Amino acid sequence: MDYLIQSPPEFPNPHAEPPRQVFPPVPVTYEKRTAKVEYRVLECRSQEDGKLEERLNELGGEEWWLAAAVPQEKQVLLVFMRPSRR
Repeated sequence: MDYLIQSPPEFPNPHAEPPRQVFPPVPVTYEKRTAKVEYRVLECRSQEDGKLEERLNELGGEEWWLAAAVPQEKQVLLVFMRPSRR
């Protein structure tokens, strides 16, 4: 009669680091793009100017986005930008 001899199970080391989960590498795609934008500056001297809203709607229709409002002493410069159409 043959007996199977086994050693007792090993107890984990309490000081050992837990096993880390390994993830496969994520593929990265690089593309060379140069940001081509164009700018337009609109001087706004008065908020009560009735044509201001009309002008802003025109610029929005031409795909201009407000990028910055630069307050100055007697006016505000509105800087618009959009992707270049060239």
